[in-house]
Amino acid sequence: MKDPTELYDDLVKDATEKYGLVIEKKTTKWYWRVAGFLVTLLTFGKVDFMNHFYSTFGNRVGVTPSWDNIYTGAKYEMLLHEVEHMKQYKAAGFGNIWLGFFVAGFGYLFLPLPIGLSWVRAKMEMGGYAQSIRAIIQVYGVNAARADKVRIVHHFTSINYLFMWPFKKYMNKWVDDTIERIAAEEGV
Repeated sequence: MKDPTELYDDLVKDATEKYGLVIEKKTTKWYWRVAGFLVTLLTFGKVDFMNHFYSTFGNRVGVTPSWDNIYTGAKYEMLLHEVEHMKQYKAAGFGNIWLGFFVAGFGYLFLPLPIGLSWVRAKMEMGGYAQSIRAIIQVYGVNAARADKVRIVHHFTSINYLFMWPFKKYMNKWVDDTIERIAAEEGV
């Protein structure tokens, strides 16, 4: 297992250099508050976007008000996930992270459907959650990643992401396969 503080500090430095990373509390910016309001409406109040979820708009990562009190290993896991979205935005925008945010964002929200069968959202989140799994393996070990499987599958198959890919059998297999692949890549 690796030192989470070193991993986090290196990731912040790298993401700042490559993508212009900005970490900001969602309560401090109007656009996060608007997004929080919209998520509350779409989920009938079941998802507390402002206090329980992290998100990335372009190079900006919106964090919860409790960010300063979170264990560094958890910060590293979250940020590795969100940096994956920055990579996706940059690829979708032909090198421009903000163009990619709007291009990928349209697919994320609407393709093929906004609720229930959101393949673009599911694929983007599979990339993000693969990095979450990588961080968990690096900081806590492979057994911790296996123990987190239920939480990850729940995100895909519940209202948390508007039932983006509600096929539990598929998602369980994807998480198992991803854990094994990343464990091998990490040499554990």
